[in-house]
Amino acid sequence: DNDLQKKADLFQNEMFFSPWHLEKSRFTLDEVRWEFEKYSKDLGYGRNGERHSSTWIKNLAANAHLESYPDGGFLAITIQNTDLRVLPTAESHLSDPRNSLLPFDNMQNSGVAANTPLLVSHVARDKKWVLAETHYAMGWIPASHIARVDAAFMKQWENSAYVVITRDKTSMYSDNGRLLFKVPLGSFFPKTGEDDRGLQIRIATADKEGRAVIRKTIL
Repeated sequence: DNDLQKKADLFQNEMFFSPWHLEKSRFTLDEVRWEFEKYSKDLGYGRNGERHSSTWIKNLAANAHLESYPDGGFLAITIQNTDLRVLPTAESHLSDPRNSLLPFDNMQNSGVAANTPLLVSHVARDKKWVLAETHYAMGWIPASHIARVDAAFMKQWENSAYVVITRDKTSMYSDNGRLLFKVPLGSFFPKTGEDDRGLQIRIATADKEGRAVIRKTIL
């Protein structure tokens, strides 16, 4: 019924934007470090079928420099579809490289749609990876896939009027017609208006300094 729908909608919005309202990470150092310890004992294999060396995991741990965790502490948004990686690497970790039917990558924690709110709790030493939290999971994301947000940006983004995407892989274009990304079913964006051309929405991209900027487009 109507009341239940409104409560569910409110709950969804609160959950989705919750990373922007956290004062600190929801995960302890021990929880973050556990993954490194786990895979130091289970080195696994790469996509090429070769076993990872102990140097592989040591280099990842050194780059993560968890002795200073958490040292990120900023709010952000994804500017493209990306992955939440268990460790700060795009390399795969396969338990059994001979299983060609199910070559599951243990480094893949989850996926993140473009324009998803994040809390960045930690930044890798090389600045190429960040440890980020969505409203549903934590993982390492390439730093180039996110942009920092400020209070003014968040105020415009959390505007209580949204458009929900009901067709999977819907294309999002900039105002000059450039394809920015394709979004999955269920994604939602701030609505600014509606006319004969379609629905007017906000989308987030990054400027040259890595800060989030709002663009407007039409669906």
